Amino acid sequence: QGIFRVYLKYVYGKSAIRNIKRVSKSSLRVYAKAAKVPSVLRGRGLAVISTSKGVVTDKQAKELGVGGEVIAYIW
Repeated sequence: QGIFRVYLKYVYGKSAIRNIKRVSKSSLRVYAKAAKVPSVLRGRGLAVISTSKGVVTDKQAKELGVGGEVIAYIW
């Protein structure tokens, strides 16, 4: 298993990341097909997806045309 690191960004003293929601868990895996890759807050957030091409964002997964396990939503 690897480690997922999140580096926080602050804008005018406030956190740029409002919330992080873990989607897949060890007890319940959530997968998305290439045609149904989720978008978060109509594109203002991002979804982290583990694919055969590596760990990518929802936009990168759509460009690559791959699906995979949805790890988290970040907005």
